Amino acid sequence: MDNFRMTNKENNPYIQTNCELPACLLERSEELNDYDFILFHLFQKDKTYREYFSKVMKEGKRMTIFDNSAYEFYRDGGFLDVSEFCEAVEEFNPTYFIVPDVLMDSVQTFGNFVCWKNILPGYKRMVVPQGRSFKEWLDCYRRMLEGGGFDYVGIPFHNDFFLDLGTAVYLLAKRKNFRWNDDMAYAQGRCYLLQYLNKFDLVDRSKKYHLLGSHWAEELLWIRKVNEYGDGKFNWISSIDTSFPISKGIAMKDLTEGEKEKFCIDEYFHMDFDPEQIDKIVENIKEFRGHAKDN
Repeated sequence: MDNFRMTNKENNPYIQTNCELPACLLERSEELNDYDFILFHLFQKDKTYREYFSKVMKEGKRMTIFDNSAYEFYRDGGFLDVSEFCEAVEEFNPTYFIVPDVLMDSVQTFGNFVCWKNILPGYKRMVVPQGRSFKEWLDCYRRMLEGGGFDYVGIPFHNDFFLDLGTAVYLLAKRKNFRWNDDMAYAQGRCYLLQYLNKFDLVDRSKKYHLLGSHWAEELLWIRKVNEYGDGKFNWISSIDTSFPISKGIAMKDLTEGEKEKFCIDEYFHMDFDPEQIDKIVENIKEFRGHAKDN
């Protein structure tokens, strides 16, 4: 276990947060984020982003997670340049790198997991189980645990079965006058998975767990409340990354106002913001972090 794990006043681990900042706020990263989550696709193509995070990784002052940008490549139809990714890990030595996964493809993801056992030896890694169904994801996860050789488990957000699970939970609850949306369904589905892992003792507590992305701030608040009233049931969840508070701030909206805005970091990283937008972005980040820990 590394030395970057943070604790709250009861000495129980709380969830470390990273919000994907625009360029104009990078110098406030230590104030606004608990660690740095670095997107490889942006590291490749954007000079400002690369220069800043190259320095951060080389300094090694706090935890860095070097993401393979699987979601972004899936979204944009791109492909990971494996040799360039490996060269960056070797040169800049992040605390963890994420083994290449393929969104909702358990076969290719597990194949990558096996292949990468012999790639970048000596560097700490996160693996991300994948699957198009609940069963596929669990099978991939179990096989990875059996295979070992990693330090961190990433749990994705945009898997189709999360949407199905979350929608089913909502329909069964029959809640009246409640404005439901797909982002809530994805989050509710992931929360169901977290509960399942707990209930059936499928959590490997020798490892850290990371929530990859979030489009619903209440997901973190729910986890924290369950921790408070359930004897730390989810204290094995170590970290989360998201752009949700930033996109809401750009639109001058609170975290609770509907679905995630349609801004990704590729679009907003070099945007010009007025002072009111900056204030709202910072306000949203601080509120989101408040959901992850006691103030």
